[in-house]
Amino acid sequence: MDAAFVRDTGTHLVQDLTYRDYAEQVYWYDVLGYPRAAAPGTSNHGFGTAIDVWESSSSPFRFEQAGDAWLTGHGAAYGWDRPAFMDAGGSNPEYWHYNYTG
Repeated sequence: MDAAFVRDTGTHLVQDLTYRDYAEQVYWYDVLGYPRAAAPGTSNHGFGTAIDVWESSSSPFRFEQAGDAWLTGHGAAYGWDRPAFMDAGGSNPEYWHYNYTG
């Protein structure tokens, strides 16, 4: 997927957070709480089936930016999709989060 992203955008997919062991899940849950962080032991990050792309005010992955448009349009073909409730109009918008769907 990164090779196709580079080919189409000229830059790499920048991952911010990927796998989280249990201790890191506890940390993020304590810092962010629900719904920003799943209860420890239930996180897709802990199962190795979630990635977060670069989060910042200048991230090309923010909603309606080039990276978001590419991932929204092509990510599912590579097995990565953002849940609808995390889309811009969803109940818990997170432009950075994608789950592996196979």
